[in-house]
Amino acid sequence: MADGNEHIRELVRKRIADIEDETRRLEKALSSLGRGGSTSARPAARLARAQAKRRPSAKRVPRGQRPKQLLAAVEANPKASIEEIAKAMGVSLTQARAVGRRLQAQGAIKPSGKGFRVVGK
Repeated sequence: MADGNEHIRELVRKRIADIEDETRRLEKALSSLGRGGSTSARPAARLARAQAKRRPSAKRVPRGQRPKQLLAAVEANPKASIEEIAKAMGVSLTQARAVGRRLQAQGAIKPSGKGFRVVGK
């Protein structure tokens, strides 16, 4: 239970850091609006700076590969929670849950304790 609580604490800390970053960006945008919406910087230059600051997106996989990734993750670690599977796949928890629900509906996996098991294996 302590390990689960620490994982949740880490997720909350990460979310707080994300919110603080967003707050700084919004405050900066608000202060520029307070100056009368100065357009001294060229729009292309502003866009380039904004794009340079963005986090790189996750590498996209070919269509239909997420279910295969989730099945492989479940086979590799049947006791893994959906959160751990999402992290191993490099996708959001929401996306992993959606793929997991589809696989459950198809009868490919079944819940087993806090993890899953591949049906037919």
